[in-house]
Amino acid sequence: MGVLAKFESFNLEPLTEEQAKTFVQDIAREGRLLHRRVITDAEAAALVEAVGWRSAYYLEALAKKLQAQPCGEPAGAQQLVEEAVQRLLAPGEAATFGVWEEHLRKHYREDERRLAFAILTALARHGTDLGVGALLAAIGRAEVTRADVQGVLTRLYLEGFVTVSDWDGDDPRASFLNPLLRRWWNRFPPQTTA
Repeated sequence: MGVLAKFESFNLEPLTEEQAKTFVQDIAREGRLLHRRVITDAEAAALVEAVGWRSAYYLEALAKKLQAQPCGEPAGAQQLVEEAVQRLLAPGEAATFGVWEEHLRKHYREDERRLAFAILTALARHGTDLGVGALLAAIGRAEVTRADVQGVLTRLYLEGFVTVSDWDGDDPRASFLNPLLRRWWNRFPPQTTA
């Protein structure tokens, strides 16, 4: 920490919605997508909504899975993007999402890792935010305290896994920061024995 103290830290914010739409359209136009040279406004909006977090990495990963002819009609664009999401969430795409689980395995002690896995699994199944009380109930282990959950949630928040609202309230609420990661985690939950 002493070495890092001399550096100025800053939050790397996600792209704005407009920047994200322009980004996916630009990478198509630049020839960086195998199946597309054009992404319509409707498709760009659907891609940005599906990614949610507006990280360039995940926007590009999803855009690369977009196939078929460009569609300017919102419902059709939404369908094409959902098909792209399904391709991105295929087992062969573990390299795109596996780094998150690997991070927990490498950098968390066993008890913290088990709790982090339980928290993320509960959040993935639920689909929307859960309060600490609901997480405790979902985890269902008598030895896990509210302070344990809040401690791991804080770490997961700082490392970009979750977003937490109302930290100062009686029941802070958490959800996945990246909706695609939530869907991946729900589909391929980690094995806690490893």
